[in-house]
Amino acid sequence: MTEKDDEQYIKLKDEAWNYYQNDNPDKAFENCKSLINLYPQKISGYYLSGIIENGKRNYVKSVDFLKNALDNDIDNNAGGFIHYLLGKNYNEKSKSDWLDEFEENPFDNFEMA
Repeated sequence: MTEKDDEQYIKLKDEAWNYYQNDNPDKAFENCKSLINLYPQKISGYYLSGIIENGKRNYVKSVDFLKNALDNDIDNNAGGFIHYLLGKNYNEKSKSDWLDEFEENPFDNFEMA
């Protein structure tokens, strides 16, 4: 990457995080899409997209973004955070699957007993 590319990358990344931290996840996500399109080898767009999707309870989408972030974390700078968030997603997804199944099956619903 050239110095100009580095500057643009840093600007987009910082803007995305600022939007996210100021409770504007939709604008943050737009910046993340630009980051992913322009810099697919960098983790920031994937990582923040995974966080945003987790906040929206879109666990499968979050996992996809986080796995891409992990694949691109060549220097292993964010691996611990990514693994932590992946674990949270898997945990939340399994809880929601269990609750959905429980609520849909009246024979397992103890409130009806």
